[in-house]
Amino acid sequence: MTVTDVTPESIDGSVDAEAARTWIFAVHQWIRRQPSGTQLVGEVRMPGPGWNYYGVRVQLSSDSTLRLLLNAAIGLVAASEHENVPEFGPLRFRVVPSPEVFEAHGLRVASATQLAAEISEADLHALPESRRKDVLYHGPTTVGDLLFNWFD
Repeated sequence: MTVTDVTPESIDGSVDAEAARTWIFAVHQWIRRQPSGTQLVGEVRMPGPGWNYYGVRVQLSSDSTLRLLLNAAIGLVAASEHENVPEFGPLRFRVVPSPEVFEAHGLRVASATQLAAEISEADLHALPESRRKDVLYHGPTTVGDLLFNWFD
């Protein structure tokens, strides 16, 4: 099993207070390792109608902003661009800087390359019929769009 295996659990998402606490603690640890000026911007967004992941914006010292994401159902962390990207997707994934911080807290980190992989027939067949219909209706094109989706 790889970090980005598609399963029903991986796309359904969940609200998991313990996973969220672990992740936000790791986010704070991660910020401390970044260059001076890196900071949280706004509040943590919980999974809700229309998306299956937690997210928080981080202002980098380079004057750019990224989103750190958590799929709590599978303990998977990712990063996406913030500027010029729809709030709920599809997302434009990027490298998670210093992934070892999240891994030290028992979370898995997906690479931008893994998340940009096209959805395969095997990915679709791993899902129940009702979820396949959602995928066909909403039209995500990448594994990342399934794991961090806007149509939950």
